[in-house]
Amino acid sequence: MRRARWRPAGRWDAALAGAWAAAALSLLAARPWASSSAAALGLACPLRHLTGIPCATCGATRAALALAEGRWPDALAANPLLATGGLAFVAGGLIAPLWLAAARRVPVVPRGLPLPWRLALGGALVGNWLFVALRAGLAR
Repeated sequence: MRRARWRPAGRWDAALAGAWAAAALSLLAARPWASSSAAALGLACPLRHLTGIPCATCGATRAALALAEGRWPDALAANPLLATGGLAFVAGGLIAPLWLAAARRVPVVPRGLPLPWRLALGGALVGNWLFVALRAGLAR
């Protein structure tokens, strides 16, 4: 079993943590305007509109709006991958600056994802698309 490798946090790590925190806080601050903004845009999936087949990201807008309104089950039902990723992004943005302030160390990320991680990511994308496609088929 390989041990995690760590290095001291640098200037760029602090800048990245700050930008990530600012993005997460901006998303949280924009919650009151999320529904009205999406309704004004009136976005629809072009692939589903033309072919009737949902794309891998169908339901992402509904999931993001449900997350913004605090409706976690609805977000997971609309697009589980986006809902999980959205929650992880906001949580990470809130934790990253605190982590740097407390630990002053960051993990060393190897170049390129190892094969098991790539397979897991590909499986998650395919699984999410199948979930969205089957759910769209059952909704008809």
